[in-house]
Amino acid sequence: MQKITSRLKFLPQDAKDPIIYSQDIHIWTDRSAQDNGSDICMAGSAWTTDLQFSDKVRLTRAVLSNNIAEVATLVLLMAWRDAHIVIHTDSTYMMGLMEGGLLSMERDGWGESPRHMNSGPPTPLLKYLLYLTRDRTGRISLIKAKAHGDDINNNIADRLANKG
Repeated sequence: MQKITSRLKFLPQDAKDPIIYSQDIHIWTDRSAQDNGSDICMAGSAWTTDLQFSDKVRLTRAVLSNNIAEVATLVLLMAWRDAHIVIHTDSTYMMGLMEGGLLSMERDGWGESPRHMNSGPPTPLLKYLLYLTRDRTGRISLIKAKAHGDDINNNIADRLANKG
């Protein structure tokens, strides 16, 4: 069994015993942005699990995009530091980051993002995500989800992101 020490808000601060999961944690993610990439963009980021936990955030006060909301989702998920998480996503951007994109950017000196990652997050946010990913003891697996399909959990994440 793996212990999860989490900074997520749904766990009480004074919990004496860590929550223990003997299974992989499956997480469905989504993001939403209105006026994507503009100065007035509002973005939401959300996730839900097969364990009935979910969370969402609204991003404001910066030039935002769907890609920045994707990175915000990943940062939230890194709180499950010790667990094996299985991320179900319909985002090729997220899959690209986690399947070598972050390491490529670091190797290349954090210069310009690759062409397919245009309107991406600022470099400090990407560096922080790489740090959190390296700090994990649990594994991360990725599964490509079909956008707006029949997957109930993916649809829940989609609705939460729109509310974010």
